Amino acid sequence: FERRLILWNPKGRQDAPDQADLAWMNLLWQKREQRPRPATDHKILLGWNALMARGMALWALSTETNDKLLEQLNNCMEALWQHHAQNEGTQWWRLGKDHGRAIPAFLEDVAAMGLAMTATAQALNKPLWWQRAQILAQSIIDTFSMPEGPLLSDLSEPDPITGSRPLETGDNVIPSANSMAARFFLELGHACGQTQWIERAEAMAQTMHERVKTDPFWHSGWVLLFEHLARPLPVLKYATQARAKAMEIWREAPRSPLLVPENSIEPDQMMLCIGTQCLMAETEKARILEALSE
Repeated sequence: FERRLILWNPKGRQDAPDQADLAWMNLLWQKREQRPRPATDHKILLGWNALMARGMALWALSTETNDKLLEQLNNCMEALWQHHAQNEGTQWWRLGKDHGRAIPAFLEDVAAMGLAMTATAQALNKPLWWQRAQILAQSIIDTFSMPEGPLLSDLSEPDPITGSRPLETGDNVIPSANSMAARFFLELGHACGQTQWIERAEAMAQTMHERVKTDPFWHSGWVLLFEHLARPLPVLKYATQARAKAMEIWREAPRSPLLVPENSIEPDQMMLCIGTQCLMAETEKARILEALSE
């Protein structure tokens, strides 16, 4: 490679290559085939695949029924669970189990996986993912908490060189791991009615308030979180037969609610909850859309 075996014509050409050109191209190709090939990266990172899975889940929610997409999403999430989770989801690996290197997951990995779980639970209509999300949330607290405050360390163990536990709060190639974790806690808390997760998200956001206010450009994940804290996430609970209507509301509402199945209401009813207030069970889509527009 090294720019010595690449056929380059600085002036370009409009006509097709002649036989002489083809001969040179074949010769160059034969020589290149004798050189070492570039290394191929085969590792499977939990965090980056989880971000992709969340995107797939949100795409599935925003479109009409797409069985192939839902199948791919289910296969992807089950593969991440099988290859990266240990001890029923209480411990996580950054790389797949079959990679050969047992590297504990970073905060960015499990935070992204948490967001993938909350979106997948809604897209696939599988309460199992809400249950797994609760296990993961507790694992994050147990593994990454720091005594200095509510923010979380990036690593599960101290850095082997410095002995410290790094804490990053700004965006990089992906959003800040702490902002993703806080967003995960917030979605989980509202969907499952567990206030401890909402309170943790609020405490993390409060710690970051002045930093984000001073420099919002590097804290887009936190800015989005503040928006959701200012206006509590709506939760739309639905009975089995009302699933299709709930999906339509998710797509049409100016603020898409979290979708959570509910067994305590009539088969064709839905119930919208915003913060601590819940509307009476409704069958009319228009009433719920009106409430979400306020």
